[in-house]
Amino acid sequence: MKKCPYCAEEIQDEAIKCRYCFSDLTTPPPTGTSHADAGPASPAAGSASAPDPSVRYTHSGYRYVLGYGSDYFGIWDRQSPAAAAERFQRSDDGWRQAWMRFAALEPNHVAVPQAAETSAPATSGGGWAATKPSATGGWAAPAHAGSDTEAVQYTHSGTRYLLGYGRSFFGIWDRTSPTAPVERFDRDDAGWAAAWGRFTQMETNYTEVGLGGTGSSGSSGPPSGAPPIS
Repeated sequence: MKKCPYCAEEIQDEAIKCRYCFSDLTTPPPTGTSHADAGPASPAAGSASAPDPSVRYTHSGYRYVLGYGSDYFGIWDRQSPAAAAERFQRSDDGWRQAWMRFAALEPNHVAVPQAAETSAPATSGGGWAATKPSATGGWAAPAHAGSDTEAVQYTHSGTRYLLGYGRSFFGIWDRTSPTAPVERFDRDDAGWAAAWGRFTQMETNYTEVGLGGTGSSGSSGPPSGAPPIS
């Protein structure tokens, strides 16, 4: 078994396409840019640390934002928005990869309203406008007003089950039936500990969901960086 370089799920060694995110494994994955160790930008750095004025955002999630620059598609982290955390080729295939990666990170997202109607960004293949997903995404179901069964964000991913949280609860979702959690827990510290304990019983090998997430197994307790509790 090996891990998919795009979504970190475990797949067969001989696989040429990921069964989870459908990424083509015959081409090398895009190189992500990490800002975890970067110190504060110096004013003397000038335009090197300034945001790219050509960037436009297309879809917004709880933490991550999907968009494009002058020659790439990208995913930005709200906690470090100066540069894209992951970049993808400005092509139809690059857009599909960026979209699937973003949709996996943000199961509920909304289209970013544009100030004015503009033509879709061109790609090297010229077909991005025709293949661009709809505002509701296609990959993830749109949010429904008054519904409190959907995930705001997933935090950990296993072979079959996903750990995450909704507006008022922590929950565990089954990939085969993701519209509602199979188990719910109170949105408090005790609920998080109970959800974590249950998830690690169901999934011995799991991966943290996020850009640059790392795999884990056999943890004795919930991670210190639990989701914020409102």
